[in-house]
Amino acid sequence: MRSNINEITEQNKILKLANLQVIKGSDGVLNRIIHHQAIFSKSYIERALKEIQDNETKEYLLQKVLNSDRLIKLYNEDGKDIKYYTTVDIRDEELRLVRISDKVNSQMCFNNLFNNIIKIKGDIDRLSDISAPQREALQHLLINNQGIRILRGRAGTGKSKILAAAIKFNNYRQDVVGLAPTHKAASELRSKGYKSCDRNAIERVFYLSCKIKLSRGSLLVVDEAGMVGNSDDLEILKKI
Repeated sequence: MRSNINEITEQNKILKLANLQVIKGSDGVLNRIIHHQAIFSKSYIERALKEIQDNETKEYLLQKVLNSDRLIKLYNEDGKDIKYYTTVDIRDEELRLVRISDKVNSQMCFNNLFNNIIKIKGDIDRLSDISAPQREALQHLLINNQGIRILRGRAGTGKSKILAAAIKFNNYRQDVVGLAPTHKAASELRSKGYKSCDRNAIERVFYLSCKIKLSRGSLLVVDEAGMVGNSDDLEILKKI
């Protein structure tokens, strides 16, 4: 038992030393931060430096980070400083994400579904277990000429019910495929009838190993999309 404890203690020391090597310079500090956060405050930078024992070194690195050419200060639309930062790397990544999103969104997505639009709309109108706003949201997902559709609502507004209704339209030559970033969200989709959902999808394991193929006119549902990082969003968009 003592041997195991000593081994764990030694491993923690090695890990701490490795982390200190990584954060030697301002680039190392920023790389460590943006691995987890797209935007961050000064206090977050200070937390990234907490393992450095020497206060003078810590303050020097903090100022190096705050003066780094990679750092971008963020402001509200009215020009008010919001005390948050991002980096040039993140901005460029998000601009690329916006460009690809615009391209996907501009694609006509009815494809071979034109003959089914009236039938789909009629079947949605006949659903008796959803409210009028939920019916409108379901039409937004299934009958739409935009490549990207966003379903947003507070807890209890029926988002899960809408996604459960969407899977029922698989037989209209429109495959509805579900993906999720967590085990809980994936289980929730499975309980609604989604079969091709996997937590690892957002970690790119699903995409690269299973080579999922989307048929023309497919609807790809990403549940809890707000939890998905930029790089994984890009992987999804490139797959569409």
